[in-house]
Amino acid sequence: MKKQNLMIINSICGDGGVRAYHPMWQLTLTNFHEAEPIVRRDFLPHVHTLFELIVPVGPQYRCQLDYRELAVPSGNFLLIQPGQHHIDHLSPEERFLCMHFNLRPENSSSLLKQLFVPGLPPEKQIAPIPFPGVLSDLLDLSVRHRKEKLPQFFFDQIFLSVLQLFLGAYPAGYLLQNPDQETGRGQTYYRIYRYFESCIARGRFSVRDFCANMKCSSRTLNRICNEYFYSPPHRAFQDYRMNCTLRYILENPGVSVKEVSARFHYPNPFYYSRLFRKRFGFAPSRARYELDVHASDGTKD
Repeated sequence: MKKQNLMIINSICGDGGVRAYHPMWQLTLTNFHEAEPIVRRDFLPHVHTLFELIVPVGPQYRCQLDYRELAVPSGNFLLIQPGQHHIDHLSPEERFLCMHFNLRPENSSSLLKQLFVPGLPPEKQIAPIPFPGVLSDLLDLSVRHRKEKLPQFFFDQIFLSVLQLFLGAYPAGYLLQNPDQETGRGQTYYRIYRYFESCIARGRFSVRDFCANMKCSSRTLNRICNEYFYSPPHRAFQDYRMNCTLRYILENPGVSVKEVSARFHYPNPFYYSRLFRKRFGFAPSRARYELDVHASDGTKD
């Protein structure tokens, strides 16, 4: 097993003539799966809270990113950063690998929010894959991680090496020289994200407290929330919380509706299920089936 892992690391981290991007970061991979849509449909509009790396397995991957229509051809990848507005255009012919992760500077508790220079068009976030064979190696390692209980930090470090090589595929001037510094849109969204996460943790939300946290008037807060979430503050938080429950269900196979309801501080499972169905059009118990999410061990729920 150790020899196999070393082979995978060498295939991923070998220089191969590819420029790498080498900041001092810590990475946590929160989700890695292959999406195989069963119907042609748009996934729900959402604003990212994590980084997401998307790689087509089929001929292409299509989406809308910050209101720009994108097509990512096979052999390329798309990196999405926190704060960006995203709609997946799903199709049975267009499978893709999807990896969610967060980044933080080494020896820091602050998450990174932005890698690309401000104002970079979304289509410039598409770049060629440095090593076409690396994804099959990663998927294989993901299976072993799940089945053979490799330490999480081991997999995180390998994926960080992969990410650095992928970032090296971008032309000079596309990436921030100091990405750990908060800038513009990323800074504003991250403050909202932190506040929403704290509300979820304590099970309480207040517009007045939200205004105090953002240090702005209720009028300004309404403008900000409509800009980022297309809703007033209270609705923005409720939609964000509901989206978090969906992500939690997709990332935790077998979790019960009762557990999800309690974790996210809904009054009871019936109330939560009713709100979930109203927002997504199906029951929480059918989320993985409706969205056809495959676990990283290759099995289908």
